[in-house]
Amino acid sequence: MSNLRSADLTEAFTQQLVLSKVQPGEHVIVLSEPNSRQDFVAAAFAAAKSLDAHVLSVVAPGGAAAPVPATHTGAGPGLASVLEDKVAQNVMKDADLVVDLTYEGFIHAPVQHEILESGTRMIFVCDTPEVLIRNMPKAEDKQRVLSGQELVNNASKMYITSPAGTDLTVDLVDVQCDYQVGFADD
Repeated sequence: MSNLRSADLTEAFTQQLVLSKVQPGEHVIVLSEPNSRQDFVAAAFAAAKSLDAHVLSVVAPGGAAAPVPATHTGAGPGLASVLEDKVAQNVMKDADLVVDLTYEGFIHAPVQHEILESGTRMIFVCDTPEVLIRNMPKAEDKQRVLSGQELVNNASKMYITSPAGTDLTVDLVDVQCDYQVGFADD
């Protein structure tokens, strides 16, 4: 998509926020760091405003907790500046939705559970604009994902084979399968 425009990004974020059930008057935090994509920050902010949400852009100092380097995969612990800052955590806990545009993300950070338990919804967006737009979720995706999660949680083994020669067996005993659908409606 070489002709991607900022309007396309704003539309994509608006779709995600609509799927995330953002309502007028809700509080949306757009969390970023200096290395975050500024076009994403602007698009998420504009999308939240267009839905009549109260929106704040919060920029935290960047960097993953040492000695783990930032990976942009969401596999790390999240921003050290937020992990060590109760005020920043409380801002997120007081929001209805956090749009996490940080480099590392919080999807595996211990503090994420506290934030979610406060009732805050969170969505982590890290794909390139082209991938984000090409893979926009649909509301019906959630039921398919939940069905897959149930299959994994109720199974002890998973077998994957293909005509190309794939023959993989995965032990699922004691596996806790979570899910992601590209939006945060609950």
